[in-house]
Amino acid sequence: MRRIGICRALDGLRFLNDWEPFLAGLGLDVVVSRPTDRAMIEAGAALAPAELCLPAKVFLGHALSIADQVDLLFVPRLVCRRMTGPDGRQDLFFGCPKAMALPDMVRALLPDLPPMVEFVLDERERSEEAAYREVAKKLGRGQGRSDKSEVGGRKSQVRYQKSGVTGRMTGVRGLVSDGGCQTDEGGCQKNEFASATLEPLSPFRVGVVGHGYLVDDVTLSVGLLTKLRAVGAEPVRDSTAPALGGPAFVPNWMFEQELIESALRLAGDGTVGGLVLATSFACGTSAVTNELIRRAVAHSRPGLPVLSVVFDEHTAEAGLVTRLESFLDLIQMRGTRAKRVAE
Repeated sequence: MRRIGICRALDGLRFLNDWEPFLAGLGLDVVVSRPTDRAMIEAGAALAPAELCLPAKVFLGHALSIADQVDLLFVPRLVCRRMTGPDGRQDLFFGCPKAMALPDMVRALLPDLPPMVEFVLDERERSEEAAYREVAKKLGRGQGRSDKSEVGGRKSQVRYQKSGVTGRMTGVRGLVSDGGCQTDEGGCQKNEFASATLEPLSPFRVGVVGHGYLVDDVTLSVGLLTKLRAVGAEPVRDSTAPALGGPAFVPNWMFEQELIESALRLAGDGTVGGLVLATSFACGTSAVTNELIRRAVAHSRPGLPVLSVVFDEHTAEAGLVTRLESFLDLIQMRGTRAKRVAE
């Protein structure tokens, strides 16, 4: 049985629940890279140009980590989807520019990898289901032999469309950010950044906005969620409260739109005392998206504290903890001031 590898990074992490059973349905032995560790970060950073964001760099490290374990490597190229925007109209929403070129980047920087199988999603040319069928065809599973995989592709498409513009297909299987430990099928990866002894403060609810492949990766985010709990905050990833209204300009980036909606839902939750915007250095889209979030939140909920945290391979635990503690102090001071005004 041929072995095919999926990198637990970028969109490979985000859509692992969809792509792993899809490839297994084609009769392949699926090998998923282990959770991110420091060796992967260093290996990817050593190869990648400085302009690449941290998740793209670590994708290279993941590819290297399973290169000798697989016969094929599954690499996505998510270009665009036809989705329903905030105004209710169907439009084309595009993926991250770096992720669009991910297969080309991997080939250029890692020429000795096993043969690559691309999953190309570009609904300017063909539907998502057709993209899944094309992969099945490339892997030698023609019509009539790929029923399971084709059904998997259709289910992925339905999940994607039901979520609206956010493009959220499923959650990440077995990845938990809690107590400094990543778990996967019962295993635990010790988080090297979780060793600090911190003085807990009084609890606050703080909304956390960021791509799952960054925030949910304990190593890449330096244990952000754990650090928030340690300094006395209750991190909240999303809210069922209605959005307060989007910005006047909405970018046609499918995953960035998800962050805008998430931030507005969190801001609409009156129990959230502040927002943390988590992003990676050299992420071009976040420079625009985070500014849109700040302006929209300032208009809909004036005075809500917003902290931007930028991660790269040099991010240190001590600096992150200091910034989070200062942010909690700011929330507390504003809350005290608002209480005095109300009295």
